[in-house]
Amino acid sequence: MRAGEVDNGNIRLRFSKTSQDTNGELLEMEAIYRPSSFFELMYGLAAAGKTDSRGAPNLLHMALIARHYKDEFVLASSPRMVQTCIFGMLARIARLLGYSATIDSVE
Repeated sequence: MRAGEVDNGNIRLRFSKTSQDTNGELLEMEAIYRPSSFFELMYGLAAAGKTDSRGAPNLLHMALIARHYKDEFVLASSPRMVQTCIFGMLARIARLLGYSATIDSVE
C-alpha cells in the first residue's frame, strides 16, 4: 500500500516538510468511523419493515443503535450526558429482548 491509499479502512498518509521532500514521514491510521454501516443498518431496517413512517426504529432499538454508534453520531435533540444515561439503560433492555445494532441481524 502506497501513501494516499485506503485499504480495508486503513489510511496511509505521507507528510513532508517541503514540497520537494519526497521521503517525508509516513503515518498509517486505522479508520474508526463507521457511518456507512450505520446507513446500511437503517436502510436494512426500513426495507425489512422494522421502522415507522418516518424511517425510525422503535425506541429500544434506536437506543441500542445510538449507543453502538455513539462515537460517530449524537442526537441533536438532547444533551449528550442525557443520551448516555437514558440510552445506556434502554440499550441493555433492548439487548435482553434480542435487538441488535448490526446489519447481520436484520431479516
